[in-house]
Amino acid sequence: MQVQYFIVQAQAVLMQGLTATVQVLTVTVQELTVMTQVLTVTVQELTVTVQELTVMMQELVVIVQALVVLLQELTVTVQELTVIVQGLTVPVQVLIVLVQVLTVPVQDDIVKRQQRTFYCVLPHKGYIQ
Repeated sequence: MQVQYFIVQAQAVLMQGLTATVQVLTVTVQELTVMTQVLTVTVQELTVTVQELTVMMQELVVIVQALVVLLQELTVTVQELTVIVQGLTVPVQVLIVLVQVLTVPVQDDIVKRQQRTFYCVLPHKGYIQ
């Protein structure tokens, strides 16, 4: 009888051990389920982040294209201004020559005035030069 008593006791201990093992496995499965849910949320967040980055890259491409167009327009404007300046070079040179030609008579007049002798009559003193 004592052997049977020990066998029943051993079976009870084994059942308690199995119950504890099942409880630990249940908790582990629950933790794994929570970890899977967290990983699923993380993957979803990463997917959204990648989508946002894709949109940002597309916006950057549009901005760069707009900058290229602006640069092309600026290049055309600079070329047009260069043509205008080149077109003004000859008229400005003609104006310079014209001013030089027109200043010659004025300079001659100034020289002639400086060479004239002025006489002034002072009362009771006679002429002075």
